[in-house]
Amino acid sequence: MHGSVTARNPRANKRAGSRLWPGEWALGLGKLLPACQVTGIDISRIMISYAKISVQEREQGNVNFHVMDVHQPLAFPDASFDLIHARFLVALMRTTDWPALLKECLRLLRPGGILCCVEGDNAGLSNSPALQQRQLLMTNAMRQAGYCFSPLGISFGLLAAQPRLLKQAGFERLEQQAYVLNCSAGTPAHESACDNWRTMLKLVDPFLLRQGVATQEELDLLYEQAMQEIYEPDFDCVSLIQRLWGYKPALS
Repeated sequence: MHGSVTARNPRANKRAGSRLWPGEWALGLGKLLPACQVTGIDISRIMISYAKISVQEREQGNVNFHVMDVHQPLAFPDASFDLIHARFLVALMRTTDWPALLKECLRLLRPGGILCCVEGDNAGLSNSPALQQRQLLMTNAMRQAGYCFSPLGISFGLLAAQPRLLKQAGFERLEQQAYVLNCSAGTPAHESACDNWRTMLKLVDPFLLRQGVATQEELDLLYEQAMQEIYEPDFDCVSLIQRLWGYKPALS
């Protein structure tokens, strides 16, 4: 393998069930395949700085990181990579942004190269009324701002739309894998999921207020209720994650 590039959402560096650090996926791949050159990109200079420190600490000379914006053409030559790994970009990409990004991925891949996308769908399905209401507000706000493929409900709709988007961009031989992560009370993933919710529900408040889907008083009340409900012994929750990959057509 001559090269790999990974793009990720800087706001998703902690996922339910695991504690990740900036550049973790790229560094893990570089360690697993020491003969492979791995390049990570992120729009956040802070995240890239942390990732570069991790490279120095681990002395992984085959991994490097750059500040880049996936909404713009990426500063790599055509056919630079064998694999592009993009994960948790749903909150960064409007529905109209995806075709250009996927075409850019196709340009960067060598013939026969692979684009692998990993995405979730909102914060999961649970029996917490407050958490579900917060998720509905988030989805409605994203829908208003143009980030949602679904017309109703708490689903972003990206998981269903991605196969069509990849096909339209020119990828072939698509394959999908679905995962269910149980974040219910008493499960190994529960504690880290609660950590995520405590942080993320506050971080999205400014966006929800700008979109006018709720007042600060309503958001604060739902937050306090959610923080109580997710720690109840009968709290049930599962998160859905999809891995989708496709191939750039090989030269005939």
